[in-house]
Amino acid sequence: IIIAAVAGNLLVCAAICLTESLRNTAANYFIFSLAVSDLLTAVFSMTFDVEQILLKWYWGHGSAICSLWTTAYLIMVPTSILSLLAVSYDRYKAICDPLDKFRETRFMTRKRAALIVSCLWIYSFVFALLPTMGWRLRSDVINKNQCIFNTTVEYSLLNSTLNFYVPLFIMCVIYFRIYKI
Repeated sequence: IIIAAVAGNLLVCAAICLTESLRNTAANYFIFSLAVSDLLTAVFSMTFDVEQILLKWYWGHGSAICSLWTTAYLIMVPTSILSLLAVSYDRYKAICDPLDKFRETRFMTRKRAALIVSCLWIYSFVFALLPTMGWRLRSDVINKNQCIFNTTVEYSLLNSTLNFYVPLFIMCVIYFRIYKI
């Protein structure tokens, strides 16, 4: 899965970067954001996940890499989900208002898409740093041979709600509205 994720997302990034017509489409900003996030997830998160499983949860990389790994996970997963939400909303606007692209002032411009992508990445970075600002119970490395991410219950609930359940609900509403058309 990791090899397919890396190869597929590299191809998506390369296609968008190397093809001018793909670079000039606002919707592809969201696709590019999703591909970058998924690529980083495959490289930084999934590789350590597989290693953890194969080594029966032994962690030999130290506390700095453990903190980096858990923080990267907290950045990449919400970024992927929020990029999917942006793609969903963009598709919704394209289907429900197909003549928008012919208007003088379109709803989704490249500038607006770039701003949305920047905001969702900044949001994910800030939200991922909250555990380092006190919403963590103790060090992630326990006995120097395990990397366990320990946050407060409040942070875990807030993270799940804002970064999974709310976007999931909004996407379900969007796709239900598309289905009704």
